[in-house]
Amino acid sequence: MRKHFTRRRKLLAIGGVAALGLALLQAPSATALPADVFEIDGNALDNNPGTAVPNEGGDDWDTLYADTTGPAGASTAFTGIIADPPPDATTFTGGGSKDDLDVPSWRHVAGSNPDKAEILNAYAAAYLGPDSDDPGTESDLILYFGSDRYAVNGATNVGFWFTKQKIAPLAGGTFSGVHETGDTLVLSEFTIGGTTPGVQVWRWDPAGTGPTCPSTVTLDDVGCKDNDGTLKLTFFGAGTCAADACAITNGSGTTVPWPYDAKGGGNQQGSVPAGGFFGGGINLSRLSGGARPCLSNFVAETRSSPSTDAVLLDFVRGDFPLCGASVQIAGSDINEVGDPHTFTVTANEVFGGSSSPSNDAHVDVTLTSANGATPVINAAASTCDDAGVNVNASGQCTIVFTSATVGTVTGSATASVPVEGQTFVVTTNGQAGNSGTVVKRFVDAKITLSPLTDTNGITENHVVTADVEVNLGDGAGFVPAAVGHVDVTTVGTGGAVVTPNNSGTTCHVASPPDPAGSDNLDNDGRCTVAFTSNSAGTVTVNATVNLSVTVGGFTEAITRTTNGSGGNSVGATKEFKAGTITWVKHDDLGALLGGATFEVCRTHVWDSNAAAQVDISPDVCFTVADDVLTDTPDVTTPDADNDFGEFRLENLILGTYTIRETVAPAGYALDPDTETVVLNTTTTTGPTNIIFVDPALFKVIVFTCNTSTEQLVLSSVDESPLVNGGVKDTQAPGSLTAEQETFICGLEANYDNKPRGNHTYQVTIPKP
Repeated sequence: MRKHFTRRRKLLAIGGVAALGLALLQAPSATALPADVFEIDGNALDNNPGTAVPNEGGDDWDTLYADTTGPAGASTAFTGIIADPPPDATTFTGGGSKDDLDVPSWRHVAGSNPDKAEILNAYAAAYLGPDSDDPGTESDLILYFGSDRYAVNGATNVGFWFTKQKIAPLAGGTFSGVHETGDTLVLSEFTIGGTTPGVQVWRWDPAGTGPTCPSTVTLDDVGCKDNDGTLKLTFFGAGTCAADACAITNGSGTTVPWPYDAKGGGNQQGSVPAGGFFGGGINLSRLSGGARPCLSNFVAETRSSPSTDAVLLDFVRGDFPLCGASVQIAGSDINEVGDPHTFTVTANEVFGGSSSPSNDAHVDVTLTSANGATPVINAAASTCDDAGVNVNASGQCTIVFTSATVGTVTGSATASVPVEGQTFVVTTNGQAGNSGTVVKRFVDAKITLSPLTDTNGITENHVVTADVEVNLGDGAGFVPAAVGHVDVTTVGTGGAVVTPNNSGTTCHVASPPDPAGSDNLDNDGRCTVAFTSNSAGTVTVNATVNLSVTVGGFTEAITRTTNGSGGNSVGATKEFKAGTITWVKHDDLGALLGGATFEVCRTHVWDSNAAAQVDISPDVCFTVADDVLTDTPDVTTPDADNDFGEFRLENLILGTYTIRETVAPAGYALDPDTETVVLNTTTTTGPTNIIFVDPALFKVIVFTCNTSTEQLVLSSVDESPLVNGGVKDTQAPGSLTAEQETFICGLEANYDNKPRGNHTYQVTIPKP
């Protein structure tokens, strides 16, 4: 609040009357109104400053009238030139329409007044002049006022009300508003041909005490109560302008720049005859003991006499916004859900066009949510919700709140601001210096991975998709993020070793994440990471996104990670599976038989996406030798089982395999069968009942001997059925020594690789 200093002095000579225009020009030292603020010289024209004529510096009415681009001249408030041409509806009526009675008793009609009492135009302006008691510490409030009338055929009395409340005619003949203590009334006589107008200044103060004023008041009667019992502070002077009040009429014809047409016509050029123009001024601060009341309304009137209870005649009113208040609320922004936000409200008092923070205002803030926002106020951190005066020395208070859900929160404020004894209630309506409302937008984002769980065969390429969505709090829900940077981590466990596929990866694979990375989302708010593992195990994928959300010129940085909360998915888990095939080798008696060699071929591979076996060409074949009875498996063969006659293939790519024996152990026949094993993500282990059987082989020896000579005899042997080539001939006699023949006795006639079973042979011994 603006601070005021109390003057410690006796009120001396603080009223007065204006002399003739000529007399005023000859007595420059007679007034204390500042000469360089406004001209009180009996006309409306701005004269050159710096002359020897009193009150010839500063603005004049034509300065204010011509200034349409901004504040009028150097004034802090200007009513404008308020026209009231006759006939008009602004005529007082009734016995209650008197200055010493309150406004509710006033009445008006659409009627006429005596020509000399008919106001054509009225005007008032306020200035902040130098303080005559404490220079540099505060400014005096100086009011200037004037009017011109329709006819000059006789003197009339004028009055000028400066009130705190708006006083204006209402339909039905009444008036709005009431008087408040501090309302100021200036009374003067509108003279004929330049005779002296007397000036009286009264202040509305019905609760005050004081003696009753005499019928003729002088400066010695300051503080007396008017004759009708309403106490006003009264000033009176005669002869020249007193120190703090002055008025004058035009002693000769003058011109005004605004439309003016007096009675009788012929004055279309704005020429005002002598006695038709009236102007004056008062230093209200000095007259009020240093106070500067909050004035907002101006009423010019004509009256039947200079008495305070004179019958009122014509009136003109206008706004006179000398003081007021404003309130601003700031903090429009964008936040992610759950973050606290602060709206800051500033209450200002305005006086004479100058705004300064109020330190004794009360502010109320209203939060209005939309599109799903649920604002929660942090009362401990807020001050706008405190009772009583809740602003600091800078006129500010704060409201701190958050929302766990997306949407908008609109903040509006209402401030009750005391200014110079009057309280103004202002709102953030975007008018008259007040800000508009502010909007806090709560936004959200989420990142989800898909698929969250999946199973592939080893070496199969796997793709995890990261989808990033944002919710702008506009009611549209989650939509793909336009810009963002996603970092992905892949961790293998249980034997899996991640092998990246860069050609299928658009996310950034890094650990730790890179928050400063560039945008890697497509138009669908998506990026991918591709990888495989050549060994069985599990790969866990997690992702973090850093993105900036911009709405309405405000930007919020948001980070989301796959932590399973707030709409974010958990990390994705990829299981890579390998196949296992086992079989055994038996002989024909069911005993394990070691030493065989097999060929294993992968003819198809398993496609997890299509859930189908896909033919490959050429087949992928490899040799598997029996890793027989060794302490350490032979790394040159894929057989992982080092037991006699047992085979085990591990870490196989899922697919379809064929198994056939290529080399049988010595003395055994090959198993002619081919086994087929199908491996997929559901069945990763082949059947356990695959058995290859190699029967044992025997040699059948047929020989014929001459029992008398113990020598071989040529013979022929037929096997039935023919198994091994049909007829076998014995070695002809004489090819071996007698001893050999005797020993082997026809061993050459043999049948190798005979399996167990019954065999039939026919031996033919030729005749001698």
